[in-house]
Amino acid sequence: MPKVMDRRKWILLPDGENQTGWLEKSGAKMYGCFRTHWRLPDGTERTWRERVDLGQQSLGVKAAERLLIDKIREFFAANLTAAGLPPKGTPDTTFAWLLEKVKEARSPDWKANTARVNKMYLKILRDKLGHIPIRDFATVEMQDYLRGWLHDLAAKKLSRSYIQHVLIYLRAGLNEALKRQLVHYNYASELKVPSRVKDVDQRFLSEDQVATLIRHLREHGQRRDALVVTMFYSCALRPGELFALRWNDWDQNRPDQLRIDEAFGKSGLDSPKTPRSRSCVYLPEAVRSELHLWKEWCGDVAPNTWMFASKRGTPISYDNYLERTLRPAAKDCGIGEITHQMLRRTFSTVAVDGGASPKDVQGQMRHTQASMSLYYAKSIPKSVAEEVDKLTNRLLVKIDSQPDTPPAEASKLKVIR
Repeated sequence: MPKVMDRRKWILLPDGENQTGWLEKSGAKMYGCFRTHWRLPDGTERTWRERVDLGQQSLGVKAAERLLIDKIREFFAANLTAAGLPPKGTPDTTFAWLLEKVKEARSPDWKANTARVNKMYLKILRDKLGHIPIRDFATVEMQDYLRGWLHDLAAKKLSRSYIQHVLIYLRAGLNEALKRQLVHYNYASELKVPSRVKDVDQRFLSEDQVATLIRHLREHGQRRDALVVTMFYSCALRPGELFALRWNDWDQNRPDQLRIDEAFGKSGLDSPKTPRSRSCVYLPEAVRSELHLWKEWCGDVAPNTWMFASKRGTPISYDNYLERTLRPAAKDCGIGEITHQMLRRTFSTVAVDGGASPKDVQGQMRHTQASMSLYYAKSIPKSVAEEVDKLTNRLLVKIDSQPDTPPAEASKLKVIR
């Protein structure tokens, strides 16, 4: 008589869940076999062979194989509810459950600012589609519905990036369903971002406009702000990177470099945008002298203090700086609308137009397409320094070509916060 096994305190492990098993014939009977994996109460793991009666051999091999697959699924569906294992999804489970699985898989790799943005897109999908059962996504009609929704988003003139992120997480959720055999096909894989979306802002300033803006700030006693704009332009910094600079990021043993290892985002201080952004940028000689003057005037120059801080010594909000300083100054100069990105875009445009190689421009801007040697060496090629020096010196000539006519009180450093 076979021994009865008490498995009530055993924990079933999921290994082998999707196996096909094998068939065995004994006398006139057909049996199906597959292996299961258990963890015993003492912590040891054991592999055990399961054997189920499929019926008479007259059933046929093909039919027996199909029946065995069903038996394997039934076994694991009944036993994978063991302690420590999460519940399984079913075709009746809602799409919100799949989005939660996507979040669980991806969120450990998210930075703080990335997490804030990605959670926003997941919420958009959850609010729109989260209540729909997974089984409904296995139809072409659902594809038509999703395509119509994307076109509705495009009609609202939302950006391409916005719709791309929505589509990325929509596909990821349905890939989870496909992996778990809850749908037979991911119809979202055929969807594309509609062409009728908000145009990408490609505006940039001319070299003369940048010179006019810096000269205006100097004439009104805003020497610090003139330096900030110059560094935005010549160092090609993102606003979150510039206002996260500390004095110890400017090593006097290597005064021609600024270390970029932090950046502000909507969620606060974080690492730079990409791993390749975490590097050094070249600081032109003409800007170094201006930075030395600012260091003498700014007050607190302890190594860990902000290079450009508010009156209270706190970090400057780049959104507030844009609204309270840059845009009013640009309006007074007749330049019109301005953004932080326009200054960074201006650097790349003017540099390439001036003959700089794309590789050198990418080196200063730390784009993901920079050469791998530049990324791993963490050094600044001589050609980059020459191009940035040339660019900055040409700008300063334009600034100094007209004499400053500051008001009487502009002889003192005026800091607008």
